[in-house]
Amino acid sequence: MNKKGLSIVLVGYLVKYPPVLSFIQAATDLGYHITVFAAGNNSDMNSYKGYNFKKVNFVDVIGEYESNIALPLKMLRMEKIHSRLWNILSTDQYKNDVIVAVSEISVKHLGMRLLTREYILYQLELVESFDLVPHSKLLRLDEHKMGKGAKAVIVCEYNRAHITKTWWKLDTLPYILKNKPYLPDETLGDLPEHILSIQNEIINKAKGRKIVLYQGVVNKQRPVDKIVKVLGDYGNEYFSVLMSDTNPVFNNETPLNYMYVPFVEPPYHLAVTSLAHIGLLMYVPGGRSSYSELNPVYCAPNKIWEYAKFGVPMIGNDNPGLQNEFEKNGIGLCMPSINEEDVIDTINQVESKYTMMKRNTIHFYKNYDVKTVVEKILNESI
Repeated sequence: MNKKGLSIVLVGYLVKYPPVLSFIQAATDLGYHITVFAAGNNSDMNSYKGYNFKKVNFVDVIGEYESNIALPLKMLRMEKIHSRLWNILSTDQYKNDVIVAVSEISVKHLGMRLLTREYILYQLELVESFDLVPHSKLLRLDEHKMGKGAKAVIVCEYNRAHITKTWWKLDTLPYILKNKPYLPDETLGDLPEHILSIQNEIINKAKGRKIVLYQGVVNKQRPVDKIVKVLGDYGNEYFSVLMSDTNPVFNNETPLNYMYVPFVEPPYHLAVTSLAHIGLLMYVPGGRSSYSELNPVYCAPNKIWEYAKFGVPMIGNDNPGLQNEFEKNGIGLCMPSINEEDVIDTINQVESKYTMMKRNTIHFYKNYDVKTVVEKILNESI
């Protein structure tokens, strides 16, 4: 039986979404013909290191995609991308494909016309509604129709599945596809010179101290600078590394036991992850966001899986998303608060259970098979 083609639409930069790269790889390995519509220049994605995308067709829907532009320009751009996407998706080559709309941004650009096709909604964040204008009840797509019309709805965390089912009035629970990396070459192979250089710089600056790593976005919901400051005042046992596209501003002076590493494209960021002694996760409600306030509360970070891949125990702030995974699997501990006493006490507790937690994280990582879950979703839905 011939499998249907999948047209995966991501209005954003593909390399910044490791879970999407994993989904593409798993679907490719399962024999699906894949076309990916994404922003930026993806001409070199067929040979993207760590993945086997030789049979994947990449189509650029727009050159640059920036979020910080005026609302009128956003609306004009949305219409332009909408037209370009449907002009291509309606051709004979793609008209019978199942569309996989990744993220609420892609859904908004595709619009209600999705209802005329077979489609899957793959949501990376907790999305209550598809507002064309942020927080507007007038200019929004009908999330109930969009959800019910989908062949499948995919989210990445158990609580998010139940919340989404309630918000969108779905008849069945969304599928849960966890954000574990899926790479044909788990070892990453030979690292490029610039990645080896980053590794060596971290090792040399750490000078044998235990590395506490945070990787990911830095904003008001991720107050990583507070943890870095605590570790800076604590002593010389730990060395903080922040891998992100933003280097936070410290009010007084940057701690001496701290290093900032600018964004490293997946999967090579894992070469930095492999150096960590403890992995840090922060998801605090508050701050300006187009997502629900529950989004950071029921977080489902791919960082958990990336730390676990290398047997790195974790600490995080206290929220249900982290607490459930940490307690159930014995892979980390949540800090009651992010004051100095609680941060240090939590780290000390992790150190006292370090060998057991390291073993648990490796088991946790090996015990989940992305390809099997993707196969189940696609077999049952299309």
